[in-house]
Amino acid sequence: MKNKNTILFGGLFAGIVNGLLGTGGGIIAIPLLTFVLKNRQRAHSTVMAFVLPLSICSLFFYFSRASANWQNIFYISIGGIFGAITGALLLNKLSGKTLKIIFAILIIASGIGILL
Repeated sequence: MKNKNTILFGGLFAGIVNGLLGTGGGIIAIPLLTFVLKNRQRAHSTVMAFVLPLSICSLFFYFSRASANWQNIFYISIGGIFGAITGALLLNKLSGKTLKIIFAILIIASGIGILL
């Protein structure tokens, strides 16, 4: 793979952001892999597999600092699983332009929420 170093350092940066902020690995990895792989669906599927180990790694550090409410974890996980299935099914039905608009709106809304 000729872009191995680009992907490696992109993964390093995404991991740092994920560890520092508890989220954000996909925000960095999806545009990077879309650029390198030239295929948005392949980039998304690769990032979904990439985010799992990042989340597991961050989990150990965040859990050591705060107590978890296991009931909340259970309910948000159930909702998240059904949401992930729905989103994955919609991915094949929505245009790339629509996905970009949805992504941009979510990023802007997240940024505003953080600033307030």
